Amino acid sequence: MNGTPFGDLGLGTLYADIGPLNGFSGSNTLQAIDFEAPAAAANVIALSETNGNNQWSQGTLGAANFTRINRNGFTQFKIHFEFPDDDDNSRDRFLFSSGNSNSAPELIITYTVP
Repeated sequence: MNGTPFGDLGLGTLYADIGPLNGFSGSNTLQAIDFEAPAAAANVIALSETNGNNQWSQGTLGAANFTRINRNGFTQFKIHFEFPDDDDNSRDRFLFSSGNSNSAPELIITYTVP
């Protein structure tokens, strides 16, 4: 089926969960158990829909979750759709990349000082 994984394919909103200060699995190194590990807080960011390749997705972390940012190290996020499957009997996937094969996807934080 063609279309985007958002409304067209029925996966819903793309969310980000934030990990504990010591990482999802107690480590900041990505591990298989991270995918099942509980988040410190779920659905802290609703990411914007994209409508094609090479599009940015963005969202806002609310002030209530600022204390979950590790200001002296790593902060982990897990990205997931609202619904795990669209019931069309095919694999659902969404690729995030930096556009540069030599680097990881980029998290850009914009803030203002009151």
